[in-house]
Amino acid sequence: LEDAPAHHRKALEQKAARAVTALIVQDEEREELLRGVAVDLPVVPTVFVPNSPGGEAAKRRSRYLHDCLGIAENKRIVLHSGSVAAWACSLELAESTNGWPDDWVLVFHSRNSLGGDPYAARLRKAARPGRVYLSEEPVPSDRYPELVRSADIGVALGRTAAGPPSSVLLGRPGSGRDARAASRVGSIDPIVW
Repeated sequence: LEDAPAHHRKALEQKAARAVTALIVQDEEREELLRGVAVDLPVVPTVFVPNSPGGEAAKRRSRYLHDCLGIAENKRIVLHSGSVAAWACSLELAESTNGWPDDWVLVFHSRNSLGGDPYAARLRKAARPGRVYLSEEPVPSDRYPELVRSADIGVALGRTAAGPPSSVLLGRPGSGRDARAASRVGSIDPIVW
């Protein structure tokens, strides 16, 4: 589907949107955004499913990514934990690190192995050594919270069928608080709260 023309992907998206029986989103802010841009959504109930683990926020930092990937102790980590793909703006995010302060690095982590993935190969080739790291293999689910707690900031990007990155989520992973901007952005600029 990623290689299909943008108008074809949009037509499929609109057809699927007309068939939904419920809208599942993380919070009211995202519901408002989605209903504002997706004019084909029928009037259906909304189910809110927070995109974070339940329970108490983990306050203790982890050095998981520093240790596993050989990242220097003095480096701060921006974690992109999700799909490594064109629709997730992975290459653009990696390229944006050229303008970051020297003590910040970017780590990509995926729930899938990145070993034979052609897009991950392109990302590896474009990544600046010592600035962008790929966590190549998924971790067991019981280790994932430790991985997340080793990041200073989490980021997730997504691209609409034919547009610029459409959402940016930034926050302190595992802290119980997050910062978010759910709006269309024209470039990948740091957003700090």
